[in-house]
Amino acid sequence: MSLDAITLSIRTSQTVLMSMEMSSSGRTVTPSPTETPLSVCQEQVDSIWCIKWEESPVNSSINQTCPNKTQNDHINGTAVRFCNEDGDWSIPDVTNCFSTSIEVILNMVIKSNTNLSLKINELSTVFDNLSNILTTGNNCTSPVYPQDIANTIDIISITLNFLKEKSNVSSHSNLIYAFVNVTDKVLDKRNVPSWNSISVKDEMAITLLNSLESISQQAGEILNISSIIKRNI
Repeated sequence: MSLDAITLSIRTSQTVLMSMEMSSSGRTVTPSPTETPLSVCQEQVDSIWCIKWEESPVNSSINQTCPNKTQNDHINGTAVRFCNEDGDWSIPDVTNCFSTSIEVILNMVIKSNTNLSLKINELSTVFDNLSNILTTGNNCTSPVYPQDIANTIDIISITLNFLKEKSNVSSHSNLIYAFVNVTDKVLDKRNVPSWNSISVKDEMAITLLNSLESISQQAGEILNISSIIKRNI
């Protein structure tokens, strides 16, 4: 895998996001004018996020606790979904859901970088743990929440800024492999709903992808990753 391949993959993702038209309804069939309008949105289990949405009156929002992905991880936050006047569910808003495990890693990296206690030989373990969190999940389409993607990109960025000041980084093969593995997980196609949710919320998706492209360019200058081939980068 080359730096050009990383950049191409990220720019392709940008193009897909910018051209994607988001539907405002979770249903594909709308009632005909002769049908009686629904007074509620029917109970539904969301196949993307695995959230059970109870029957809800039209023109109202319903909140649900963000579900855990695994027994070993805890998810904080509340998901929101709107039932419109036609009895159609909107796309769930899960931008407030986040993994406490990933947040713990982010805070640890920030703290260690601030007090200069971050060590290269510990980073491979950190990224291995992060990769496992990004991989594990239930049978939902997306294994990673939008905020977890943003936090992971922050972890990668802080780590690279730290590595700039170090010598012989390219000799740490375990760290290089773990770093590339995490980046590959962020770009996994199963995370498309997460990127879409970021874009719907505040158009951060393109900004995050630009950040990831810049980070990848820095990685090419710091790490020797040309011999590692992953599915998404």
